[in-house]
Amino acid sequence: MQFVKAHGAGNDFVLLEDLDDALRPNPAFVAAVCDRHFGVGADGLIRIVRTRDADFFMDYYNADGEVAEMCGNGIRCLAKHVADRGLWSGDELRVDTRDGVKRITVERDGSGSVVRARVDMGAPILERGQIPMTGTGDPLHEQLVVAATPLEAACVSMGNPHAVVFVEDLAVVPFETLGPALETNETFPAKTNAEFAQVLNDHEVRMRVW
Repeated sequence: MQFVKAHGAGNDFVLLEDLDDALRPNPAFVAAVCDRHFGVGADGLIRIVRTRDADFFMDYYNADGEVAEMCGNGIRCLAKHVADRGLWSGDELRVDTRDGVKRITVERDGSGSVVRARVDMGAPILERGQIPMTGTGDPLHEQLVVAATPLEAACVSMGNPHAVVFVEDLAVVPFETLGPALETNETFPAKTNAEFAQVLNDHEVRMRVW
């Protein structure tokens, strides 16, 4: 099986071309491919399929094999791949996802290779039930206790749920403990992406994503 390894801002993926929609990846296969010790190693797997509803469909899976709605960095990698492979030409690509059709604008260098891709993610969703989250209150100031640690998270959906925790020093965050605990916290019935972010200055933020 041929594949391509790509990353967007360090978020890495295995890309599989399946233009005729013949493959049916199961969770065990995806998890094995994404395993960083015994597989290729990646944050997720993207199956690229032709579709009548758009230029392509992005069939996206998280590293544990679970189906996911959408990934902004992943869809940018898809755009570069199909353009550089000659599967598509133009300046705006339409990709169908489980969160609807997304539009990606690309910039090319003198040779025609894509050097930048920008995706229109749409408006953020801040309604608890649509993120989705249980309970009540302002999701941008969600008070949680995660692995016996009190946290305040800003919660939002961009097609899939995110919980962003701002910290003073990212280097001292017990990421391997808090990341999975936040991801599977009972407040998020569909789980959540867990981001820990440190504001460096008015123009820069350092972040880790679980």
